[in-house]
Amino acid sequence: MLRRVFTESLVVALLFFPSLVLAQSTAEEVASKIAKIGALFSTDREGRIRDVIFATRRMSFADGDIESIDFSALSALKSVIISSPRVTDRSIVHLQKLPAGLTSLRIFGAQVTDPELAILLQKHKSTLFSLHLFETAITDRLLSDIGKLDKLFSLSLHGTKITDQGLKHLVALERLQVLNLTRTDITDAGLTEIGQFPSLSALVLEHTKVTDAGLQQLGALQTLESLYVTSTNVTEEGKNTLRLALPHVKFEVAE
Repeated sequence: MLRRVFTESLVVALLFFPSLVLAQSTAEEVASKIAKIGALFSTDREGRIRDVIFATRRMSFADGDIESIDFSALSALKSVIISSPRVTDRSIVHLQKLPAGLTSLRIFGAQVTDPELAILLQKHKSTLFSLHLFETAITDRLLSDIGKLDKLFSLSLHGTKITDQGLKHLVALERLQVLNLTRTDITDAGLTEIGQFPSLSALVLEHTKVTDAGLQQLGALQTLESLYVTSTNVTEEGKNTLRLALPHVKFEVAE
């Protein structure tokens, strides 16, 4: 009789209060799992996992790999890197279980979209320092959420679906110093918004539709030091004109 009551109680607890019954993975168990699936990680001086990298030449990670990691056990985690076309919003939903405090998130070529990323960014809006969403399907919709990341220093939107209209949401990023807009649909109209960024020091516009006329909208960016305009409609004449306003700016070529 007692065994039956205990079993019934356990079933009820599992159904309605799973967190009270299922033990959280230890950091050591999580480290073992990360290594088992072929991902990489690094630790801090106290041996706690600080960075997790789902990106290797030999492995193409999928949602199941990321979902197998109990991120709730990684209280010191600061950085996550994901590079795989097989990763979707399922992984982003799982990453939402991360303890607050992430400082760097880099996602390359994954099939992730605005809604789930917005939830993830909201959780880490006061700590994110670096955000790279390389060749993902994000749009202007997410830029309104990115614009609320108070401490953001570096932002890469390389190969995303953003447009000129979305850039207005980023003007509020007072600490943003590095912005990569390579292979986006940004035009001269977008440079009008970028010309208002308060702290920008490096701007990458390679393979965009900007021209000499738009380039002059950057003349007020006294903090700008490096500008990348390879494979655009910018000419040497346009560069020289901008140098009159920003004599310290260097025109660079991305490696």
